[in-house]
Amino acid sequence: MDKHRLTPTEVLLPGGIVSKLHIRPDSPLTICKDNNKLYVKIDNEFLTEFMFLPRPNFWNYKTQSGMPTKKFAQMYGLNALNFNIYSGCEFWNVGKGCKFCSVKNTVGKDNPIEVVKNAKELADVCELASKYDNLKYIIITGGSHLNTDDEFNAHMEVIKAIRYKLPWNGLIKGNVSMMPPKDLTKLKALYDNQVENPSFNMEVWPKENFEKFIKEIINTDYAIAWGKVKTQNIVGFIPHLIKIDKNLSHDFIRPFLWKFNIGISVPGQIFLISKKYYLNKFHTIDTVYDDLTLGIIAKSNKMPVYFNNYILGYETPKGNFKDLLKQRRRWAKGLAESIYNNRNSKSLKYVKIHGFMYHFLWIVYYLIILFCSLINYRIGIIIFLLTGLILSEFKLKDLIYGYAYLLIFPIIHLFWLKSFIKNFKILYKK
Repeated sequence: MDKHRLTPTEVLLPGGIVSKLHIRPDSPLTICKDNNKLYVKIDNEFLTEFMFLPRPNFWNYKTQSGMPTKKFAQMYGLNALNFNIYSGCEFWNVGKGCKFCSVKNTVGKDNPIEVVKNAKELADVCELASKYDNLKYIIITGGSHLNTDDEFNAHMEVIKAIRYKLPWNGLIKGNVSMMPPKDLTKLKALYDNQVENPSFNMEVWPKENFEKFIKEIINTDYAIAWGKVKTQNIVGFIPHLIKIDKNLSHDFIRPFLWKFNIGISVPGQIFLISKKYYLNKFHTIDTVYDDLTLGIIAKSNKMPVYFNNYILGYETPKGNFKDLLKQRRRWAKGLAESIYNNRNSKSLKYVKIHGFMYHFLWIVYYLIILFCSLINYRIGIIIFLLTGLILSEFKLKDLIYGYAYLLIFPIIHLFWLKSFIKNFKILYKK
């Protein structure tokens, strides 16, 4: 494609899949027109047909200052309003831009957008889009600033200006993506201004472990590879319980299942996949369990996998009980979908084993304690105390949370089970 030609930001693929369109000179993918149809080609071979999405209605109008609205925002998919507060990245100016980033190629002198947008103009755009288009969500990003406080403050100015211009009574329904401020207590402003789903752009993996990981796999034949993910910035009772839960998952359950060739779970936060194995293997389904789906594909096609004990990343756990239950509800939906989608597959047994190990193992654990206690109650107590010690990684400051986890999380699993049964019934009624 001519690099000077303007292109839409997205394309519509078969099956109603909307895909982002980036201009990247070294990409093996190209788009072309043949017999009045549009195609994606890979290395000069036809890959799939596609269509462009319809033009947003709000583009037919201007802001109060007379500026064309298309300079400020566009639609993602069919019903998500999207804009960058700053369509740029200051890290490029100091030689630290991400290698995979398309900002420099996509945003340039030939692209008719405002690189730096002000809150008043964006408020006008939101009002027009709410009036003339079928908005269901909004996506706000900020570009990247060297000073993270500048980025956060720019977001807050815009959020306050647009809240009541959108159709959700002050709620920012969608995703607001940024780097976190230096003072994390400022994040409360996102809650106060009803930002439904904030997310944060951070590179936090341990550099040394990641470099060792890459050196090990670079000459390894693998379809998918991963290490461990741990928690950080842990403040509060629930986040400490989630830390213990993650220790159980990443240190024991997942390694055990893959060691005995019955695993399908991969850490959704960070993993590497090989194109030669996964190309044309993805399922034509929509599921919230995309990471589990990758493992199912690897298992069903007998693909080679690689994993080790290197900690490759950290995440901040859910901060309250409500968010924890929301996450478990989503996991219940994901496992119900996975069982339903694989009901006629040889992989079904692995999906069931996964569900048992992650959500019902506590029943076996307490049956063992009960059995041992009937022989001698001291044995049951010792097993309980040792389990808490191991799950807390022998850290005395976490020990109380290890024991609290063993007592409280069975209740969380029962909540999960109720949600799973509900989703399972819905799927089988279709």
